[in-house]
Amino acid sequence: MINKRRAIRYGITAAAIPLAILLSASSCQSANDAPVVNGNESGDQTPAEIIAMPDGFSNVATKCDKFGNRVYTGYHKGVDSLSIFVVPQDPSCKK
Repeated sequence: MINKRRAIRYGITAAAIPLAILLSASSCQSANDAPVVNGNESGDQTPAEIIAMPDGFSNVATKCDKFGNRVYTGYHKGVDSLSIFVVPQDPSCKK
């Protein structure tokens, strides 16, 4: 009787562990994944200018925001960091 209970307990545990891993992995988002603006909000959906760097260096994206500021972002694949730099009231940005 004890061995049957132990077998059931191990079976449930063996099934629960992969399920927990699957559920936790499905809720992960990448570091540079931003929420998409929905139809009720206004947002600039135009593409950013990409500055491609050689292998081993971070690529950079730049874009003007709706307030006339230029925003630079850099992300290096495989590194859990994102760099953001803002040039306030950049003359090349039109409001």
